[in-house]
Amino acid sequence: MRALTVTTLLLALPAVASAQAERSVQLRSADFEAGWIELFNFGTTDVALDGWRLGSADADETLFTATAGLNGLTIEAGTSLFIHANDDAPAADPDRVDASVVGGLASPLAADGYRLALFDLTGGLTLDPADGTQLADYIQWATGGGPPTTTFTGTAVSEGLWTADGDFVVPASNTRRVDLTVVQDIEAHGPADYSLIGPTFYDEHLGLDLSGDRFNPTVLNLPIGDATLVLAQQGDFEVGGRDLDYVTITVPDGQQLTNIFLDAYIADPFNQAFYGIQEGTTFTTDEDNTTPGDLFGGAIIGPFQIGQDILPIFANFQDGSFVNPVPAGTYTIWLNQTGPVSEGIFRFVTESVVGSAYCTPSVENSTGGPSELGASGSNSVAANDLVLECSSFPPSVMCLAVVSPNQGFYPNIGGSQGALCLDLPLDRLATQILMTDAGGAVQFPIDLTAIPQGIGTTAVLPGETLNFQVWHRDLVGGMQSSNLSNGLEITFN
Repeated sequence: MRALTVTTLLLALPAVASAQAERSVQLRSADFEAGWIELFNFGTTDVALDGWRLGSADADETLFTATAGLNGLTIEAGTSLFIHANDDAPAADPDRVDASVVGGLASPLAADGYRLALFDLTGGLTLDPADGTQLADYIQWATGGGPPTTTFTGTAVSEGLWTADGDFVVPASNTRRVDLTVVQDIEAHGPADYSLIGPTFYDEHLGLDLSGDRFNPTVLNLPIGDATLVLAQQGDFEVGGRDLDYVTITVPDGQQLTNIFLDAYIADPFNQAFYGIQEGTTFTTDEDNTTPGDLFGGAIIGPFQIGQDILPIFANFQDGSFVNPVPAGTYTIWLNQTGPVSEGIFRFVTESVVGSAYCTPSVENSTGGPSELGASGSNSVAANDLVLECSSFPPSVMCLAVVSPNQGFYPNIGGSQGALCLDLPLDRLATQILMTDAGGAVQFPIDLTAIPQGIGTTAVLPGETLNFQVWHRDLVGGMQSSNLSNGLEITFN
């Protein structure tokens, strides 16, 4: 469905008494990198923008779009209109217009300081920024200080459209976009209602559209680190329609997918969507016949998970093979929006895999699962940032890390429930004994320049391989005992 329809220009009507502005149309986002401002109609009916005006202010300039700037444009229910500050709107896209066409914006559109106000002058009203009945929406952001106070700032605060004059959405150094994420009361906004979107590797707002063909998904190169996917989907549950998107991503060798954060999810009403993952370059089952047994992972996603890492819940629907973090490999994701129009912003986080686990614990600890040992940081001698990461241990127990250049297998050593997976020579990795927290986790920072002498070296050199394991206290049948984690082999460079 197109978001924008060009209609016949309406003749100006005589001025009438002010009525409350139509506040279903909101300032939803501003993208500093792409240089556009997005208006979104959260209502259930189309809104003709004849007579509407947009006020903008940066550090030294305040501008309003032309009196007739938005005349002839209609923003349909559940759709967007993008105003391009750099006059680079695609000519063939009716959802996008150049700022110069509607009358201009303060320049530049940037993260350092800006204010936007949207005015509904339907009926031929004369713009009066102090008249709260004309103000439809308001937002201000600044990295520090903010732009000068303008007359519509006070109006927004007194009208209850903004929290306070001194409140700003505060972009980070790498913010490319400010995005409205909370739409519980469209007449009351503040900084907490907006997300800051960082570097994006795919954005359907930029004239892109993910493939709807499960045999030919859109192939995306997942960069290392944080990467944001902006997904705009349309569907109509009442008439059986749906927006199916398929995308193939590759987690590079030496990396793992550790998180998928849902930075934003907007839908009206607050409907949910189903997303599934399969291993490989296509999605092998169709939308009507897919079962949990067909999936590497699957989850129902909704606005109640905004700000959360949703990767763990993909274990809710799966064939038993789901692994979190997701290891290196190629995966195809099915994005199934079956309700009204929605937008989701997903931030994928990949991290380097440090080391290779071996020797799975032969006996589970008192929590009912294995004591897991991994690592964060890197295997770089120069960086010297290696940290052993212990998880799924019993809570509040003492732990000790040991190290050896050699692997071995000695079950029940010293009366332990587990097996020592190291061989001689070995030594304690740290003189201190650490305690797990209430969640059974603890970290051992490793100084590669001060390895204990008992293993025959005092400093790790590039090319060397060491093996690590963590011993911990435990209770078995109410009696004091101990257990060990898996082993972890790390080759340094």
